This record gives sequence, C-alpha cells and structure tokens, in this order.
Amino acid sequence: MTVGKNCNTFGNDTLTINGTGGNGAEPPNTGTRGIWIYNTTSSTMLANARMTFYYPNSVAPLTWSAASGNSGWSVPVVSTVDPTIAGFTAYATFYTGGWEFRNLPGTANDYSRARGRPNFQASKVIPSCGSTIQVYARRTVTVNGQTISFIRGPIGL
Repeated sequence: MTVGKNCNTFGNDTLTINGTGGNGAEPPNTGTRGIWIYNTTSSTMLANARMTFYYPNSVAPLTWSAASGNSGWSVPVVSTVDPTIAGFTAYATFYTGGWEFRNLPGTANDYSRARGRPNFQASKVIPSCGSTIQVYARRTVTVNGQTISFIRGPIGL
C-alpha cells in the first residue's frame, strides 16, 4: 500500500490510499501492492479483511471516495472497532472480494492474496499541507477462525 498527499497551491489538497500497481511479480521481492497472507494452503479460510488508516485529527474529518482501479474494497469510513491512537482518527476499509492462492514451487513462500485492490482519495484544504503528516496503517484478517492484525507507522507524508 502507498499513502500519499498532493499539496495544491489553490487549496484543494488530496490525500491518497493506493493498493493498485506493482509489476505483477511475486512478493516479497517487488513493489506488488495489495494484501496477502503467507504460509497458506489452497484450503486456508480467509475472512473479514480490513485495512485501517490513522490520520492526524488536524486533517480530520476526511471524506474518502473510490478512485479508478478500486475493486472489492469499501470506501473508508471512521472506525469505531479498531484500537485508538491518541491524536489520530481511524478510517477503515473492508474487503468483500475473493482470494487467490499462489503456490511457489521450491519455496516456503506460498501465500494467498486478495484479488481486489484498494484505491481511494480524499480532497480538502489541509492546514499546513506542506508540513509532514504522520500516518499509521493497520491490517487485519481472520485466518482459519483466528484474527491476525499488525500495524505499521508512523510514516511521514
């Protein structure tokens, strides 16, 4: 996933969440984007995938919209179920699409990946857009009935 910002001198700044792209080669060695789970088999049950992005309260509220290439992911909305981070608002997107198992012969890197890719944008005037905006990202998925989650960040935009 990539998160980004574009500071427009006319006051219409844009924040982005983009999981499209990549060169199509197998992870973990490339820029392939989206969400995938390692150490799966063709019978692994995957459900309830979501990604939650934490943006500073100073840029909230944000109204997200789907951008070109979005597939299977809901438009992010304020989350009331994810853990909180002081000073940040959580925006969650949920995946309802299918999964694809990828067997990599001769390796221990078999994985399943979501077929759909998220792509969203939010446009608004962001005070001090030229300054660094810190963002966290949490990924959550249920694997064979067990919920697994991890967070990355903060990263500076």
